[in-house]
Amino acid sequence: MKKVLAGLPYVLFLLAFLLVANVVLALAEQRIPSFFGYSVLHIKSGSMEPSILTGDIILVKRTDPEELAVGDVITFAMTIEEGGVPILATVTHRITGVIADGGDLSFTTKGDHNNAADDWEVPADAVIGRYVGRSVALGNLYLLVMSGGPGLIYLGAVVVFLLIGLSEGASIVKAVAEHRKNALETERRAMIAAEKERLLAETVEENEISETRE
Repeated sequence: MKKVLAGLPYVLFLLAFLLVANVVLALAEQRIPSFFGYSVLHIKSGSMEPSILTGDIILVKRTDPEELAVGDVITFAMTIEEGGVPILATVTHRITGVIADGGDLSFTTKGDHNNAADDWEVPADAVIGRYVGRSVALGNLYLLVMSGGPGLIYLGAVVVFLLIGLSEGASIVKAVAEHRKNALETERRAMIAAEKERLLAETVEENEISETRE
């Protein structure tokens, strides 16, 4: 258990590094980051209220589009233009219809809070996955981090490195103490062995003196 706890900061740092690298690579390729088939997204509108609230963090599982059915809540990607620049956006709405046109599969969707259905069809290859669950607490934490800006992120990084430093310091202190303990034990055994040899020599000498007198 001590070894596991000592290595925990390194594991957390490695996971954080892999997550950041995955996110950077995904954004560079204009796709949604995915970890072991799951994506984590932040809800910025109330189109799915009261099922999903604005500010929630949701978990989306990558799913074969052929397994999706009417009533499922899905997240899909859309490309919108802002100022003439194409930007990748995501929408989380409920499936209202499945359209199978030959070998092509698409879906019609609608937000639970919206009065009208969406005016587009979602192709199967645009589906990121099926909605699994949401967390209000994680959503609040996300807003806290974002409102704190880079300073709060840097503070988190400092805390992680501080944990690593404390773990290393504890390991060094433990190693020094263990070395000192072993050295003292070796010295004690050497003293005992020397004392035994001295006593044995004295005993042999006394026996030789006794035999000479006889």
